[in-house]
Amino acid sequence: MLHEIYRRMARRHNITVLTSNVTSFGQRTGQQAPHTEYMDGIKVVRIKTRQVRIPFSPLPLQLFPAMQSHIQSVNAELYHINNRYQYFPGTIDTIKRNGAKLAITIHNSLPIGISAADDGFGLLYDIVAGRRFIHAADAITAVSKDAMESTVPSEDRRRARVIYNGVDWRVFRKMSGRDVHVRSLKEKLGRGSTLILSTGRLTRQKGQVYLMEAVAGLIRKGRDVRLLIIGRGPMYSQLYRYASRLGMADRFEITSGIPENELPYYYNAADMFALTSLYEPAGMALLEAMACGVPSVVSRIGGMPEMAMDSAMYAKPRDPQSISGAMEAYLSDKKMAGKKAARGISLVAKRNDWDSISKEYEDYFLSVSSR
Repeated sequence: MLHEIYRRMARRHNITVLTSNVTSFGQRTGQQAPHTEYMDGIKVVRIKTRQVRIPFSPLPLQLFPAMQSHIQSVNAELYHINNRYQYFPGTIDTIKRNGAKLAITIHNSLPIGISAADDGFGLLYDIVAGRRFIHAADAITAVSKDAMESTVPSEDRRRARVIYNGVDWRVFRKMSGRDVHVRSLKEKLGRGSTLILSTGRLTRQKGQVYLMEAVAGLIRKGRDVRLLIIGRGPMYSQLYRYASRLGMADRFEITSGIPENELPYYYNAADMFALTSLYEPAGMALLEAMACGVPSVVSRIGGMPEMAMDSAMYAKPRDPQSISGAMEAYLSDKKMAGKKAARGISLVAKRNDWDSISKEYEDYFLSVSSR
């Protein structure tokens, strides 16, 4: 998301990104010296980083010992924070001392419905530190109305606005079934069966165990379906073991490392997309599936009803029967599935264009900077 909006802003403004030098999840390169690179006109400064694992936290804490000095060296008019879980009050103080404006985007809503540990940690962090960033921000954006209402305190909402995520619908688009890449993937992954696709990190937040139970239920009813999950994460081995317990090991597969420019072929090879998350502020993968014209089944939680509106079938979170019922509806009514998919394509093309979204961010940030 940041690459899409910043590379467009970089045509008219100087954009610097301060980020970690952890090159992949769990891989520490923090002993390396900071280095700078340029991407599509964006100056990217990778800062020395330390990762600290915290009990019960879903993500490691990243520490940036030199963040304050880098903020001062950039000397920007506006600083845009995109993860309130990785900064400390000293960051705010440094920005304000420089006389700069502070913007924050709420990508991660207050956790609700994942687990007692995740929900509790998220609430505790927001009470102790996260809300300080929101209170101090001159500009507040959220990726969905649900994310704003669940996370931004009521007294701060007068400064807040919802700006949805986008999707590159020139890349993520409906392709012909005769396309050689689509046809090859369909034969390889579907093997003549109905292919159900899900994408996302392999964590409990994504609710993949409930999706697997739903698919196993369809198989027991005689439905010829297969499930492919694209993602990586700590539950990889656990999900494969669970597939064996459910008796669907030969109809289940996990893959990862798919280049983004190849993902549209996977969506187009699928007959159905499912995102059965327990928590989902907006659902980027859902937007991609919609743009590719894949009939979608999603949990009725978070920002997903805002994203899909009437273009998807909805299921209750943690409810395999509800999930399988939604998928069964598509399997039984191909005409309805096609109509839902067409609505998704139309909705994304009108509402989730990165050019419009980037301009909305730019106009808002300029209005704040000029005060």
